[in-house]
Amino acid sequence: MIKRFISVVAVLVLGGCATIFTGSTSNVNLQAVDSADNKILENVSCTLTDGDGTVYTIAANPGSVIVSKGKGTLRADCKKKGYVQQNMGVAETINGVTFVNVLFWPGFIVDAVTGTMHKYPANVTIQMKKQA
Repeated sequence: MIKRFISVVAVLVLGGCATIFTGSTSNVNLQAVDSADNKILENVSCTLTDGDGTVYTIAANPGSVIVSKGKGTLRADCKKKGYVQQNMGVAETINGVTFVNVLFWPGFIVDAVTGTMHKYPANVTIQMKKQA
């Protein structure tokens, strides 16, 4: 009986390792730069849109936003008069903490369901080219 109780408690405590250690959101720092000299541009408005259609507005350049994990590629949309954006997407990668759960399948399932088995890069640079 005690072994069963300890097993159940261990499953509940250790379940979702990435969920516990890294959370279900990511802080993404974004900056828009001139592709010719990599200088940060002024008066740029940027948004990130996740796979579910949620739009995150970046208040400044550079700026940051907190996004939910596990929502697919983020689409960046930056606008500045006289410039055109060069790159668009911010892909998710696998959260390394998830590999702790490879042999502990209940935790892996929790990480998969909550989206914490994925992560976004902490820093994103959007290249913008001056229109001719």
